[in-house]
Amino acid sequence: MPREWNRGIRRKWIEENLQKAIAAGRNGMSKNLARER
Repeated sequence: MPREWNRGIRRKWIEENLQKAIAAGRNGMSKNLARER
């Protein structure tokens, strides 16, 4: 498979995982804040 194609898939996969990680981080932070109060 062409290198450019592989790079595009990897970039898309990284962006999706970043969004999931950010969402999970926000959920974890809000849960921790609610627990402290």
